[in-house]
Amino acid sequence: MRAKLATTPEELRQVFTFRYQVFVAEQGKQIRHADHARCELIDDVDSDATQLVVLDDNNAVVGAIRTVFGRDRATTGMQKNYSLDRFGHWKSENCSFTGRLFVVPEKRGSRALLILIHELYRLGRARGAIFDFIFCAPYLVRLYEQLGYRRYRANYEDPDLGFQIPMVLVGDDVAHLAGVRSPLSSIATQYPANRAHAAWFQREFPEYASMVTPILMGEDAFTKYLSERIHATHAQLLDSISPEDLKILFSGANHLRCEAGDRILRQGDPGRDIFIVLDGCVEVRVHGKQGTRVIGTMGKGDVLGEIGFAATRPRTADVIAVTPIELVQLSEPALSEIIRNHPVIASRLLLNLCGVLAEKVARLSGQNEEEARVSA
Repeated sequence: MRAKLATTPEELRQVFTFRYQVFVAEQGKQIRHADHARCELIDDVDSDATQLVVLDDNNAVVGAIRTVFGRDRATTGMQKNYSLDRFGHWKSENCSFTGRLFVVPEKRGSRALLILIHELYRLGRARGAIFDFIFCAPYLVRLYEQLGYRRYRANYEDPDLGFQIPMVLVGDDVAHLAGVRSPLSSIATQYPANRAHAAWFQREFPEYASMVTPILMGEDAFTKYLSERIHATHAQLLDSISPEDLKILFSGANHLRCEAGDRILRQGDPGRDIFIVLDGCVEVRVHGKQGTRVIGTMGKGDVLGEIGFAATRPRTADVIAVTPIELVQLSEPALSEIIRNHPVIASRLLLNLCGVLAEKVARLSGQNEEEARVSA
């Protein structure tokens, strides 16, 4: 496999078609600007973007990523979503914006991803980029943290993608890259590094250092923290799962904090991740022909997203934080790995999930009966 820039009309068409196949056809995302007639996914940002692809031995595109170099090329939405006002004193060329990262399913365990990331990092450093911004779904946070990206501001909702987490890479923070064992670490030492950049970031965003993440805390401390919090919530989904098995289960987990008003799940979106509420309260809302109605509230120990996981169907309701909340997110890939490789843990988890679903059905049935009596 090899990386190259896509520049010709035919190469760019390959990129846009490839995106559509992965993002729309495979993942089922509902993207407003997708061209379903041509089976292409292209937007206004692409006119200013650098497109990088990985080709296999047959010159077929198996991976792609894009970057916009320069803060002055950021759209109004990017300015807001990335809080670029806090980076206002940096030169335009010190900022880059990366997205649309895709690898075909059969190559996701190969070197395709690293080839893209390595080459993109080299391009950015050559052009003077210090801060590279991305946003991602919760299940990808671990991947980007392992690369060296950090959370630094509140989450936001993308109109197409739903709940997203902004992150930034301080490209010449060699100490951080080495500390998290980023695959970019060895490449970073080949370029000049200014410690003042990392020092500024730590002063400007001190909250990143207190993030509950296995990459920063270490896996043992992370799982211990989650286990203690879960024990205090009495989460039904994790009943009778031993501390040793929780450690295995949490090896693919993420910890999230959300603000009041954040829409964590959006009705109609694809998604099979499960969330456990560690603290705070959420409201569940359903949109239908009669308008929007609140069907319940959920709090500490409750499970979100279990229907999407169990039934492989789009989200059945909006879930909105009504207070600041703390969540554990168990991604569908991590749960699938548990099912494949740890059948004892999986059987207990799935049995508990059946109990959660049964209680939810009973509760909703009771609500519907009550509404019918009131209507009568």
